Amino acid sequence: MVNIQGCDGQTHKVRVLLDNGSTSSFVTETLRAKLGIRSYSTSLLVQGLNNQSSKITKRCDVTISSLTNSGYTTDVNCFVVPHITQLIPTSQINCNFFSIPSRIHLADPTFSTPSEVQMLLGADIFWDVLQNNHIVLGKNKPTLIETTLGWLVTGSIQSNTKFNTNNTVHCHFLNNNELDEKLDKFFELESVPSAQQIHTKGESECEQIFTQTTKRHPDGKFIVTIPLKGSPESLGDSKQQALIRFQSLERKFKRNAEFKKKYTNFLEEYLALGHMSENETIQNDCISYFMPHHGVLRENSLTTKLRTVFDCSAVTSTGLSFNDIQHIGPTVQDDLLSILIRFRQHKFVVTSDIEKMYRQIYVNNKQRCLQQIFWRSHPSQPIKQYKLNTVTYGTASAPYLATRCLVQLGQECTNEDVREAILHDFYVDDYISGHDDEKTLIQICKGVIQTLEGARFHLRKWLSNQPSILDDIVSENNTDELLNLNKHDYTKTLGLLWACKKDTLLFAVNKISNQPNTNKRTILSTIAQVFDPLGLINPCMLQAKLILQTLWAKNITWDDQLPADVESQWHDFIKYLPEITKIEIPRRVLCNSYVKVELHAFSDASIKAYSACIYLRSVSETGNVQVHLILAKGRVAPLKQRLTMRRPSRYKVNKKGSKFITFKH
Repeated sequence: MVNIQGCDGQTHKVRVLLDNGSTSSFVTETLRAKLGIRSYSTSLLVQGLNNQSSKITKRCDVTISSLTNSGYTTDVNCFVVPHITQLIPTSQINCNFFSIPSRIHLADPTFSTPSEVQMLLGADIFWDVLQNNHIVLGKNKPTLIETTLGWLVTGSIQSNTKFNTNNTVHCHFLNNNELDEKLDKFFELESVPSAQQIHTKGESECEQIFTQTTKRHPDGKFIVTIPLKGSPESLGDSKQQALIRFQSLERKFKRNAEFKKKYTNFLEEYLALGHMSENETIQNDCISYFMPHHGVLRENSLTTKLRTVFDCSAVTSTGLSFNDIQHIGPTVQDDLLSILIRFRQHKFVVTSDIEKMYRQIYVNNKQRCLQQIFWRSHPSQPIKQYKLNTVTYGTASAPYLATRCLVQLGQECTNEDVREAILHDFYVDDYISGHDDEKTLIQICKGVIQTLEGARFHLRKWLSNQPSILDDIVSENNTDELLNLNKHDYTKTLGLLWACKKDTLLFAVNKISNQPNTNKRTILSTIAQVFDPLGLINPCMLQAKLILQTLWAKNITWDDQLPADVESQWHDFIKYLPEITKIEIPRRVLCNSYVKVELHAFSDASIKAYSACIYLRSVSETGNVQVHLILAKGRVAPLKQRLTMRRPSRYKVNKKGSKFITFKH
């Protein structure tokens, strides 16, 4: 049961069905009419079990809240349907067969009585409300699961009634294959990407729009045009939804004064810096798009603890969002792997990032009506419309526009070293560079700083394995303490943990509790925690991938309990997983004053998995030899085909049968 607020302000208790197999949420037309909520036109086919389809023509926005004291409330975009399902449960449940602990506050105290379901909440809400605790009441008895809406009673109950032809099996199911399709790729053989980038037609159009329309403001900042692939006229009404979600945000402000303070400070700074301005010419806007917004807290951030996220994927009354009509644009920077490999080659390295990169780029004034929000800092004030004047975090084209401006600065730079650094040592807004000569690196950094400042891109949060480099760079540009963070032992560089004082790479993993009833979702979540693009600890993670593949082969669903043998393997794995935090790997793979460099590549395969790794062997002038792992890739073998490996004559085969190739430089 949840509370739903009607348009008259009255609260109604409604029975809802939580469905983690549904990609959307639904409400009955009867309930929508009772609440007096406005509906919007849409056109959609919803597919369910046995490919049964239903055409949806209406949608609406509702606000739900918990009956418990958890304080949970959220806005839900629902499709309107005549009917959701039959009464649930289908017959009265005899609660004498089990006992619910007295301390448990049920989300639906009348769960045992058949009643109408007037709303279905999909997977996005399901995983938002789900908590970690659950209680198994016994064999053939229900399981209690904790949520922010209260405790749910789920599972099956043993019945003495014999199954006959008059019984009906109920399956409350909406088709959701997207997640499985994406994760199937986890097991596919990977192909090596082509070094030559070929733009699609849409990407070429995006480049053409940028080159033909981009200008520079008198203050040096770029003025860009948002690359559109569809007409803004195809967008319907977005104002009502944005207003409802802003009102929901204000209710959250009432419950959390500290959150409101941070949120208000963020947007007041936005306004003070000219990154947004009040829309005083509303009557002149022929077409508008209003972006709902919410806050994301980042307690581990060294600068901005809260960031406002603008939802440009919120659909309008026509079923299209602002992001739907934008080009995403091509990738214009080097890939992450290349940057990290170069990062490990230099003797001296520096890292930095661009402060508020997106917000240093103006958007064409004619398109700012498509970037509007509602805002007021206090309920006593009128709600006003504001236009966002800069490239906005949350728009589909923002990453392309920001990185393309950076590339443009590099292309226009006349200093070859600085040009190469800007073109090849940036990953989005992160600058990661290095050199074997300290003075040369300092000069390159100064050149990059000067070039970027011309477009008002300010580099901050400098780090280096050589403190004297920072002393020179920082002292000449800014005394802000945020620039020099070298006093911090550890920092994340593109997702890797780098101890800049020791100049080593580390790995971190969140604390994992050894919970019973682990499922496939838990395993995938754990694997995703470890970010290892270079494959340096690939052998440590291979066991988890094999376990996950076993579950695929056994057709275990996302929430099924693991088979006993697999669960035992998983518990053994997570027992030793924290040991990876003790691994320290030297950042640099070359020795000082090297005169000889060799690359040694090894590969091997089995029925279960296959892998390859590359080591770098360097020899110094004095004969000192160092060998370091540069890159490793390991994959589980495909489920539907066997791996075959040839043995070309150029391969040398060692006693164990592994294959390796040696390259010398």
